[in-house]
Amino acid sequence: MIKIYNYELIRKEPEKFQEIFNYIKKYGSHTMAYSTLQPRMNYFIVEGIGFIAYAKYKKTSNKRYVLGDPVCDFMKIEEILKLFLERFPKTTFVQVSQPISKILNNWKFYATPLGIETSIDLNEFNISKGKKKNLRNNIRNCKGKVRVFEDTELEKISLNRIHEISEDWLKKEKKGKKELRFLARPFVSIPEIGTRRFFAFKDDEMIGFIIFNPIYRNRELIGYSSDILRTSSEAPRGTGDFLLYLSMKKLKREGIPILGLGLSPFYGLEKDSMDFSDKPTLFLLKQIYNKGSSLYSFSGLAEHKIQFEGKESNVYFCHRNSFPILDIYKLFRICNAI
Repeated sequence: MIKIYNYELIRKEPEKFQEIFNYIKKYGSHTMAYSTLQPRMNYFIVEGIGFIAYAKYKKTSNKRYVLGDPVCDFMKIEEILKLFLERFPKTTFVQVSQPISKILNNWKFYATPLGIETSIDLNEFNISKGKKKNLRNNIRNCKGKVRVFEDTELEKISLNRIHEISEDWLKKEKKGKKELRFLARPFVSIPEIGTRRFFAFKDDEMIGFIIFNPIYRNRELIGYSSDILRTSSEAPRGTGDFLLYLSMKKLKREGIPILGLGLSPFYGLEKDSMDFSDKPTLFLLKQIYNKGSSLYSFSGLAEHKIQFEGKESNVYFCHRNSFPILDIYKLFRICNAI
């Protein structure tokens, strides 16, 4: 049985939200699984198998943009993809893994690299080793100045202050632009199921926060992904790194093995080993990375994640037509980047 829900519906009807969340807990081992829980998303559900999350450019549009891998048993992926494409043949897949890209390429999709996802093995991570000098300097600068607490350690958390920091960060880092969405899960100030929140303070004033989304496999928690990290303009240099580092240490003490740092869009495209890409599209994405700072600080984001020396994995943009410039434009619109 096939069902289609949207995000607004599952937030109103708890049993439908739980249905989606149960699939995430069972099959959501990729970092984007939890990120599908965001406004404007739709869910193509095959009962007993799982779901595919997607967005539409406009309500009346017949074009679909799938976010991440299908949330289902890997042995059922081809089945659910075929059912989805029968219903929605005009579909582009965004931030999908190499195995999914290979399947789609066999069905005459191009698989153009979209960027790099970075993950950290918390058991292996060592701040003293490798090329982490800048990271060490930032942590050293914040020691004795900044204190970090998880929300469960605090008696009261000011939602107004959280919003102030977020708005300050948008003005500083995004030059007043709106929140991103789709590829980046929009900011939510209140606690959500499964998430973890850590806060940075200086002289009893909140100066930053970080939110982690859970990663599951077979209903077991296997890690977290960094979702939102924001600091105020008053925060000492390196507060974001210090906040992330102390959060990582606590997660490691709890036995959490994996921390995902998310996507660096359009970075490392030359590292693709499959060569199923559309060359004009690949060239365009490289130009966006090198010259698209007015849209987003693509290189700054990538450089920040590189310093953690984590595991890098290619993710892909799978499309049917060569040089789909209109699809890329619509994707930026869906992401609220333009």
